[in-house]
Amino acid sequence: MALVGTTVFGSAISLSSEIMWDFKAGLYAGTRPMHLIKGESVAILIGTPAAALAAAFFAKMLAEGTLPLEAPQAHAFAVFVQILAGGKVMFSLFFLGVFIGFFVEMLTGMGTAFGLGMYLPLQYTLMMVTGGAARDIWEKKWLDRKASREKWTEDRKTLKLLDSYMLMTGLYIAEAIIGTFLAIYLVVF
Repeated sequence: MALVGTTVFGSAISLSSEIMWDFKAGLYAGTRPMHLIKGESVAILIGTPAAALAAAFFAKMLAEGTLPLEAPQAHAFAVFVQILAGGKVMFSLFFLGVFIGFFVEMLTGMGTAFGLGMYLPLQYTLMMVTGGAARDIWEKKWLDRKASREKWTEDRKTLKLLDSYMLMTGLYIAEAIIGTFLAIYLVVF
């Protein structure tokens, strides 16, 4: 029951942050909060049964072994639960991991991002690193130089930065839509 409670609590926290992200992207796009709330409410009513049916469908396929999917977060959670349940633990490696995470957090302030990068497969994290590096290069090589050359005010520079966030939000949404279509295609065909 403790694991179920923890899972429900973690899921609620995760979903609340997802809704906050939706509001952030919606406000950047100029949507009114009332319309955002209506959209989220409709999505909850439609999404709940759809998610339950999809979960049952995928669970059946995973149990039968006909749908091999990577699940790094579920695997990490399963290993952690096995450790708590009395599995064999190499405490030296466990404390080494804690030390490395603490050291990276103190050194860069990005210990959580480093930890996520350690347990997610490279094909998932490489896209995020490449996108972050490209945006950083764009900001330093193009935006900062143009802002200083044309003597932009801080407000104008901030608005140009917001344009990059809008572009990224559009790419993020398009990636999710394409991913959904590809997933449906792979399951059906």
